[in-house]
Parts: sequence; C-alpha cells; structure tokens
Amino acid sequence: MRSSSVAGLRRRGYERVVVERPVERGCGSLIYVKVYAEGGGGLPNMAVECFREVSGRVSRRAGELREALPGHRIVLVFPERLAPEAARYAGCGDEVWLVSPDGGRVECYAGGYAKARFSADERLALVYLREHLEEEQVKKFYLDLRRTAKKYLHSKLSSVNRLYLWDCLGGDTTEVRRNYSMFKGNVKAVVCILRSDDDPLYFKFKRMFRDVPCQMATKGLVLKKYDLPSNKMHLYFDSVLNLACGLLGKIGACPWLLGKELKGDLYMGVDTRPGKVATFTLVDNRGNYICEARRPVRGSKVEEADMRDAVAQIIMDSLRVLPRDRSVHLVMHRDGDVYPSEERGLEEATISLKQRRLKVSTTLVSVKESTPYRIFKSGEGGLMPCQLAPKPKHNPTKDYTAYPRQEQPAF
Repeated sequence: MRSSSVAGLRRRGYERVVVERPVERGCGSLIYVKVYAEGGGGLPNMAVECFREVSGRVSRRAGELREALPGHRIVLVFPERLAPEAARYAGCGDEVWLVSPDGGRVECYAGGYAKARFSADERLALVYLREHLEEEQVKKFYLDLRRTAKKYLHSKLSSVNRLYLWDCLGGDTTEVRRNYSMFKGNVKAVVCILRSDDDPLYFKFKRMFRDVPCQMATKGLVLKKYDLPSNKMHLYFDSVLNLACGLLGKIGACPWLLGKELKGDLYMGVDTRPGKVATFTLVDNRGNYICEARRPVRGSKVEEADMRDAVAQIIMDSLRVLPRDRSVHLVMHRDGDVYPSEERGLEEATISLKQRRLKVSTTLVSVKESTPYRIFKSGEGGLMPCQLAPKPKHNPTKDYTAYPRQEQPAF
C-alpha cells in the first residue's frame, strides 16, 4: 500500500515524497510516518498512514500524527476490502484512500466520513412551545431523532436524561434565554420546535443561539407521527432523517463523500425566504460545512449592501480554512434568479476583501432548484446507513434511492 500511496501522491504533483520519515514529538520521542509528502505551490504537506486491518489503533495513530504534525493533511489508507469497516474511523483523517487488491488503483475520498462528537460535558438543548406540545411528545420525538442519528449517521446524541429540555409559553423566551446563559458552555447544539415555518420566533431563536449550531423543526413534524396511518409512517421517519442530516451537518458530521476535491476553494449557497431572510451557507471544496450567516430581505432579492457585508463577513470568519499562499476562488450558488443588486454586492465584497489583503475571485451560478434530495443507498430492508465504500461500477440509479424533503421540512 505504501508504493500505491507514493504513486498517488506523485500523480497529485508532489515531488518530494519520503517513506518512513522520522518526526519528533513534543515529548522528544520519534514517530515514523509511513509516507510523507512535502507541499508547496499550493499543495499542503501530507502525512500518510497505511492499515491492513481495522482496529482502535487507527484512531490512536491518527491522533499521534495530528499531535506531531499540526497543519498537515492526514491520509488514512486501507485495502479496498475493508471499506465498510473503515467508515468507523474515516473521520479521524482528512482523507481516506482505498487501494485495490493488485495495488493498481487508489480511490481517494477527500474529507472522509466524519461523525458528530460530543464530549463528556456537552449536551444537546431542545426548545419547544408548551402551549402546542406536551413534554412526553417532545421526549418521544427526540428519541426518534436520536435513534435515526445513530442508525444512519453513526452519531450518538445526548441521552434523554442528559438533554436540556427548555419550554416557553406565549412567545415569551425569557426563561429559555436565562437557561442558555447559565448552561451555554455545555450546549453543543440546539433544536427549536416552532409553530410553523413562518413562526416569528425563528429569527429570535437564530439570534439567541447564533454561537452554536441551531436546527429548526415544527410542531407539525412532531405531531405527524400521531396523525399518519401506519402504512404512511415512513413519511414521518423520512422527515426525522432529514432533520438529523441538517443538525449533524452543522455539528460537524460529513455523511456523504466526494470522490475528489472540487475545483473551487469555497462554495457558498444563497437561499431566500421571500420577505423574511436570506441565508448564506459556506462549505469547503470537500463538502464540509463551515458556517453560515443571515440577512433580512424585503422580497426575493438581496440588497447590494447586505450581499457585500454578508459575503465579506463570512469569508473573514473563515480565515482558518483559506489557502495562505494564493488567491481564493469562491463559487456562489444562488437559489433562483440572480438580481443586479446581488452581482454588485458580490463585486463590492471582493473589493472590500482585497483592501484587507485577501484576494478572492468569484464564480456566480444561478441554480433553479426544484425538490432538494438527500441520497441514501437502498437495500432489502430499506435505507442503509452511510458508509465508506468504493464508487459503484454499475448503474447507480438502480441501487440508490433519493428521499426528498417531506411536507413539514426541517430547516
């Protein structure tokens, strides 16, 4: 596998590749890197470790490499036959490579599968409206969310007895704000259950929980379980799965893999809820969620100043993921029509960033979205959990089922 890794690095343009390079750790002892590639010219330094079996050693070794080589990209290499088992540890590295039995082919998955992790002190908070939902209903809903996250996304959310359960009455959020202020250091993320997707509390909660991942749902989603006949109960669980995807994506999970890095450095999606809010969501070229920002809108278009300020702010807030030695290429996907004010605002944002010594080139794409999909592999027993696997050689449309967002969206 080492020779295959060396060949893969050579194909990427690395000229200085070393096998079994010794690196000194902070304690003074040496750690030997199976394959080390020195970057330059836009290429990052790479540390590659090869594994013939899957065990807890994978995570331990990845941790040692990160400690000894901060700022390096960590690549974990496995035989192709271990793809499903390797999924449990793929989040430990920046990339996962699968080598074919003859060593002639290397499948590279940039930013391999990653799980959402909670420390011993971190908890999830769930906020609901007491006049619309009973506490027992909310707890059962959370149990469905927790089971779904574990089954399909390999992520373990807080147990019910460690869940912060906060209610409010008549739109009064004083008690919720007080609880959040008291336990803020332990809140990993928040789920807010609103009356509807037009609930004005949406903006109040987004401002209140702006420092942590915040996912919205509606009472309609919670009550759907009690309203649907048994033969349509899958509609409820599809919606819960959609909510879990949105929540865990914001926390840091990366359930879908890209075969290779995208050509741009950053990708920003712009979506508007007419007359309410424009949401700017930033991901990197491996599909990993970085951050988001919001601006109020009067109609469907984003005003010039709002576009300028939002783009400049979100880029400056993401300096940690930007390349240091060259300009940044930002690709913006605008959901729906692009208005002249938005084009001007984007251009002004690049000028503003240039004044801060950050050169950004942009590509603006209008995306006429119909129904958004999340893709899961379909097996005999229904949907299969996300896993690390080689790209299918046969027609993927026969093996993959797309499940659209349902009537009560998780947003």
